[in-house]
Amino acid sequence: MYHKLTFLLLVTASALLHAEEAVSPPSLNIDQAARRAWEQSRDVLIAQAQVLSTQAQSRSNTSFLYPNLSANARYINQEAGDPLWGQSTIEDVYTADITVDQFLFGFGRRSAARDASNYLVLAASADHDRVRNEATNIVRRAVTDIWLARANITINESRVKQRQDEVDDAKALEAAGSVSALDVRLSEINLADSKNSLTQAYSDELINLNKLAQLLSIPVQVDKKPISVTGSVDQETNVTKYLELAKNHQTSSSGLTALESRRQAEEANQQLAQSGMYPQLLATANYSGIGDGFEDLNEQWQIGVGLSWSIYDGGQQMAKKSQAQSNIVSLSQQHQKLIEQRQQVLINAQIQQKTLLSRIEQQKHVISLAKKNYDDTRLLYKAGGTTITRLGDSSLALEEAKFLLANLQYQLHNLAISLQQFIELEPPKQEE
Repeated sequence: MYHKLTFLLLVTASALLHAEEAVSPPSLNIDQAARRAWEQSRDVLIAQAQVLSTQAQSRSNTSFLYPNLSANARYINQEAGDPLWGQSTIEDVYTADITVDQFLFGFGRRSAARDASNYLVLAASADHDRVRNEATNIVRRAVTDIWLARANITINESRVKQRQDEVDDAKALEAAGSVSALDVRLSEINLADSKNSLTQAYSDELINLNKLAQLLSIPVQVDKKPISVTGSVDQETNVTKYLELAKNHQTSSSGLTALESRRQAEEANQQLAQSGMYPQLLATANYSGIGDGFEDLNEQWQIGVGLSWSIYDGGQQMAKKSQAQSNIVSLSQQHQKLIEQRQQVLINAQIQQKTLLSRIEQQKHVISLAKKNYDDTRLLYKAGGTTITRLGDSSLALEEAKFLLANLQYQLHNLAISLQQFIELEPPKQEE
């Protein structure tokens, strides 16, 4: 009984120890990974905080438009009279003071301050959208890097099998006396090289998985896949659909919105500086009291209006106005430059799409020919009609043709991702 209990305890402990290792890594497709970046990327969270900061700054910049209330209360214990003649007394003095100031009119200062603050908030919101779009773009590209690495694994696994078949063929021919041991050794060298390439391909996949995990704030380990990614380079890209959508977004983007909002904010700052050259009308109300107790104060009330005018400030307002004018010109030029860049990007995308689609079809034909050439060369080698070197060359040509196709498909996916970024396509929401 004791031995059975000990055995059960050991089995339970071992199961608990390896329970964490048995947990499968999270599995995501490209849209799920992009959505996670859209919502939770560190850069996105930073941009969200910046929006909140700008909103707070906006409230601070317009605070002068609202009533300013201040209050003071004091207690003083003072000596009154002439102590030299013995006529001094100690008195308690209580004072209270409440003041309310209200901005009334400033020759456009009110509307300019509000406009400047509102446009800065709009610019910060547009920056947030831009950062979120860039985060999803980076993650999508990281997923396609994994797809390419995985395609390379498949190609190298196939090549290892081919090389093993070549070793078996060489050994059979050596046993029959048709070739020398040199063919066997050369085929074994080729097999070892292909296994090395496969090992590197596995490493490349793990490195790219770790890169994606880091972008999504998923913990990584040295020898364990932190995440599982579905999809492959040969799946549908929808590049034609995205290209059509992009044609309607040449002059609309978060980047353009941010530049236009900042330009409008500078126009408001220019008006704000202009209003600073004119007087401001303020209303004020004041209550004050003094006495030997707060319940028995001699009270005084005042209410009125005042005019404040900085007649000369050393050129400060003129300098602010000139700075705003220069910023307006700069932002307008940046806005136009970005539109021109986007138009060029769209033209290049159309050229690249046409080229890639044509090359992919041609490369599929090349692979078909390379496969037939390899099969024929192998049959010829087994019949003693060619050398092991020529067989190896045909095998390498087939592998390179397959990898070039995978690379072209990878480029087409990245073109589709660039177009998704261009139109700022929001990743689909995932069902709970």
